[in-house]
Amino acid sequence: MNSKIIQPQYVVMSVPPVEDMPFRDKILFLLTPVVEMVRPRVERRIPGSFTYFKLLVVMIVYCCSLRDAVNLVNTDVIVRLFVGERVGKSTLFHFVERFARVRRDLLREIASELEAKCRTVYLPSSALYEGVEWLVDSFLLDLPPGKTSLEIMMEKYRLDAVNLGQVEKLKAFVRAKLRARTRRRFQGRWTKKRSRSYFGLKVFPLVSPALFVHGLEVEFANFSDARCRLSRRGLKLVDRGFKERGTFVHPRGPWKYLRPYVST
Repeated sequence: MNSKIIQPQYVVMSVPPVEDMPFRDKILFLLTPVVEMVRPRVERRIPGSFTYFKLLVVMIVYCCSLRDAVNLVNTDVIVRLFVGERVGKSTLFHFVERFARVRRDLLREIASELEAKCRTVYLPSSALYEGVEWLVDSFLLDLPPGKTSLEIMMEKYRLDAVNLGQVEKLKAFVRAKLRARTRRRFQGRWTKKRSRSYFGLKVFPLVSPALFVHGLEVEFANFSDARCRLSRRGLKLVDRGFKERGTFVHPRGPWKYLRPYVST
C-alpha cells in the first residue's frame, strides 16, 4: 500500500512577550537598541561588518562559538531578529582577523560612549557625594580546594617505583601519600563570612558611578578589606568593612550603607 507523504505545516509566529522569553533571548532582545547605538563607530572602523559585530554579541550572550552563532541565526527567531540577515560561515574568520586589529581602540570608544550615556541614568543615590569618582566593594571568589586524589597518586607511585630499590620505594611511597593529603590544585586561603567558610580569593572591583567596572585587584580570601589600598586616583566610596583613610570615605547622612544604593 502506497503511503501518502504528509507535508509539514509551517506556522508563522510573532516574537513572544519579553517576560516569556528565555533569559538569553531576553538579554539579546534588550541589547538591540544599545548595539544599534554604536553602529556608526563600528562601521567607521570596520566598514560593512556590523552584522558580524552583532554575531560576536550573540556569541558572548549564548556562550557559543562563531559557527554556532551562525546556526542560531537560522534556528532562533530572536537571534535572527537581532542579527537581521543570514550570514555565511566562509567569511567569519576574515572578519575576526580584521576585528582583531582594531578591537582595543574600538571597544574603548564604545565603552566610553556607553558610560557617558549611562552616567546620568544609572547613577546610584549613594554616589551623589560631591567629588566621588569610584565605588569600591569586595566579593569572594570561591574555588574548590582541589585535593589530589590518593588513588591517582598511588597509581603514579607504582609506575615510578618499578625500577627502585626497597628503601627508595618506601621513600617514594611516603612522598606520594603526603602529596596526596596536602597538595591543592588552586592557590587560595580559607576565610569565614557570615558563619560560612570559603576557600579561594577576594576580588576588589573598581566601579565608576555609572556602574562600569574599570579594574580588578585580587588578593587571597583572608585579606582584610581594611588593608585594601587601590592605586587608582580619585575619591572612593566604600562600605564599613573598609578603613576610612586618604581617598576612602564612608557613606554618611541618610545613606549608611553602600550596597543597597549600588545595587539599585
